[in-house]
Amino acid sequence: MTASPQLARWRRWLLGGWLLILGVVLGFYVTHAEEFTPRQIAADLRQFEHGLLLLYLLASVTRALVLIPSTPFVLAGCLLFPQRLGLVLGISLLGIALSATLIYHFAGALGLDRWCETRHPRQVERLTRLLSGRWGFGVLVAWAFFPLAPTDLACYLAGALKLPFWSYLLAICLGELLVCAGYVWLSQTAW
Repeated sequence: MTASPQLARWRRWLLGGWLLILGVVLGFYVTHAEEFTPRQIAADLRQFEHGLLLLYLLASVTRALVLIPSTPFVLAGCLLFPQRLGLVLGISLLGIALSATLIYHFAGALGLDRWCETRHPRQVERLTRLLSGRWGFGVLVAWAFFPLAPTDLACYLAGALKLPFWSYLLAICLGELLVCAGYVWLSQTAW
């Protein structure tokens, strides 16, 4: 089933806008890496004393839409709330779950599923088989757990490949729980 011309136009605008924002943010991220250290993020967030937890949650959710890793935000939370590390872990996981949900559905709204299917049908079939197969859940957990693997990419792929949502979300959250818990635990001894 093909999309109406008007829907296709909106998708192109949405995709173009997202790519423009992504390019600007990633360009800023690369050229101003010192602004994205845990200490700097914590210092920036401290300026908003009232509503700091809400701001931290919003930052944790929106960072994924522009593919900024969650690690500096988890560590910034540890700096901001050193006596409430359980809360930091909870907010980090909530932010990850919300952003994973947004990304999953965003991929479909942008038409990335159809783009992948038409441009790379064999790779889509192979990835779908791998991620939907016997070891798919474990692959997603490992992908989310491995700190150097871009978890947000797995989220976009899962949405584009139309993987079962709840299984996907559970795998991402489980892998990220292990990583975030490690960061929170390490922060107790690091500063």
